[in-house]
Amino acid sequence: MLVRPVNGTISVRADRVPVRLSLVEAIPRALRDVWILNAMTLGALWDILRGRVVRRSPARRHRAAGQRRGEARDGGLRTILANISVALAVFNFLPVPALDGGRLVFLGVELITGRKVNQRFESVVHVIGLLLLLALLVSVVLFSDLQLGRRLFSRGG
Repeated sequence: MLVRPVNGTISVRADRVPVRLSLVEAIPRALRDVWILNAMTLGALWDILRGRVVRRSPARRHRAAGQRRGEARDGGLRTILANISVALAVFNFLPVPALDGGRLVFLGVELITGRKVNQRFESVVHVIGLLLLLALLVSVVLFSDLQLGRRLFSRGG
């Protein structure tokens, strides 16, 4: 345990000590950690879909950002990259056309029906899915990141 004062409070956290494991011990541990990370990512996505988003106060957000920076300094960069990698993998396997999950849906339909899906139909569905994903990306950038909606639709000026 690492105990130290931070801004008038006492911080207690687990010490990060590298542990050497044999390959036989490391593989199951890595698989378990990735499984837990996947479950947490899917749980967060499910909470967002149900509208149960936890909003943080600016002070908590600032403290969390400081902890992330500290983790990155202490070798947590691998953890951050693992989080990004797992989140991208989970997103890629969502049943959305143009992603791998959309292709898996078509393979499932073929498996259930015993017939191949019309190739032209599948291509059109994937192109439409890709266009919708691109439209979502553009709208997020314009209306959220660049706040174009606020500039266009605000009263007064």
